[in-house]
Amino acid sequence: MQTIRRTDEAKSFIDGLKKADDIVVLVGSFISVYPPTCLFSGTQFVEEVFTFLFPQDFFDSSSEEQRILEEFFNHVPFEHLLERYPNREKLIRVFKKAYFIKKFNPLHKLLADLLINGKIKALITPNYDLCLDEALSKCSNRFLRIVTKNDFDINKNNIPNINIYFKIHGSADDNEGETLVLTLTQESILPEWKREVLYQILNGRALVITGYSGKDFEICPELERMDFKQIIWNTKNEALPSKNAERLLTKRNGIQLIMDMKELLSELF
Repeated sequence: MQTIRRTDEAKSFIDGLKKADDIVVLVGSFISVYPPTCLFSGTQFVEEVFTFLFPQDFFDSSSEEQRILEEFFNHVPFEHLLERYPNREKLIRVFKKAYFIKKFNPLHKLLADLLINGKIKALITPNYDLCLDEALSKCSNRFLRIVTKNDFDINKNNIPNINIYFKIHGSADDNEGETLVLTLTQESILPEWKREVLYQILNGRALVITGYSGKDFEICPELERMDFKQIIWNTKNEALPSKNAERLLTKRNGIQLIMDMKELLSELF
């Protein structure tokens, strides 16, 4: 694994990446925290649950217990917490309502334009919200949106030949929330058709990951086996966002690119 920081080395690397014509972007929930979207990321959700369960006066002023619990929660995906919620139907209703939002921000617009214009070959996201969908809505003839197995079955022969927008964890605009991957149980293994979509759109291409923790249980293990050309994981800080990220970058000799995602996307594209 190689680490590139916000220096002349990063500029040189980005300049080289600009010349590529085979980039795929995987973008996580952090892209939607910026206004006017202002949604919470998965990490922020876990942090709020921690604060609710363990308010400041719960611990002693120098509590080792607090440090241990905080460290544990830092590694917990929000799907793990939702697994414990007893009423799945209510959970789906709440999340469909919370994520049924179309107020896209400039980063959504940038990525949508890049996909429409073919500057990136595919856009993968675990996000449920409709911000990218709205930004893409006026040019649906220039890309293929895949959310369900039916989307894949109808178009599987065209996937290598058309730009793809793949909502790998479902979408808030489905009928009854049937596509939403919300809990740990649903992440136990990636369905075969989703694995095939990933394989077809990543084969021989460069994968850029940004705004994504990698804490889920089914995407990163599949990426370890995919035949991509190169993987670049953008992080804002030195610390990698998850053990999955560390394992994937190490196993596939990837690059950790440390810089703000806004700067990366604006400079790269």
